[in-house]
Amino acid sequence: QVRSKEEFKTAAFKTEKAQFRQSKQYLRPLRRALREGECAPALVSSLASIATLCNKRDYKAAKEAYMRLAIGNSPWPMGVTFVTFHDRANRHKIGEGANAHVLDDETTRKYVQMVK
Repeated sequence: QVRSKEEFKTAAFKTEKAQFRQSKQYLRPLRRALREGECAPALVSSLASIATLCNKRDYKAAKEAYMRLAIGNSPWPMGVTFVTFHDRANRHKIGEGANAHVLDDETTRKYVQMVK
C-alpha cells in the first residue's frame, strides 16, 4: 500500500507506527524462544490454534482460545476445590487445563497480550 506524504504526518499514522514498533519489540522474546526451542509445547500449541482460527476468520473461537491461554479454564480460583458441603460432579477436573501461570512472567505476559 502506497501512502501519500500527508498521511505520514497524521496522528493516526503515528499511533499505528508506535503500536507496530511496540508489538515488534514485545514479540521479539517469543520469536527467540521459538527459534531456540525453549518455548513450552502447550504454549506453542495454544498460539498455533489461535493463529489457525484467525486464519479461518473464526474470531469468536480464537478469542476463547486466547482466554484459555491467558487465564486458563479453571472454574474456581487456584487451590480452591472444596467450597461447599456438596460434592460437585466432575470435581476431579477442576484445575485441569488451567494455565493461569502463563501470565506470571512479565515477558510472557507481554507477548501473549500482543497475540491478542
